[in-house]
Amino acid sequence: MIANSIFINDIDPIMFSLISVDADPEAERLMILDRATGELVKNTKATSNTICWLPYEAATNNKFMVIILDDNAVFNAAIADNVVAELIDITKYSQ
Repeated sequence: MIANSIFINDIDPIMFSLISVDADPEAERLMILDRATGELVKNTKATSNTICWLPYEAATNNKFMVIILDDNAVFNAAIADNVVAELIDITKYSQ
């Protein structure tokens, strides 16, 4: 078996912000809100380990509220407050 691989050396960093959420298995939706403005930044389907990529500026000057909820309203929503995004060089990121 032959595997094709491309190796890129000396590439400039490509910076993004990352919020990784280990959610309850019952969570169906994940929402990220800018804490200062209340603006909805992300609304996505939740998984047990949801990864949300944001522009790199989000890690330098924002705090967020992360909300997980189920769409059937069987369980109460859970909120994590004052969440800070992690600054990541995507060229070196591995999950």
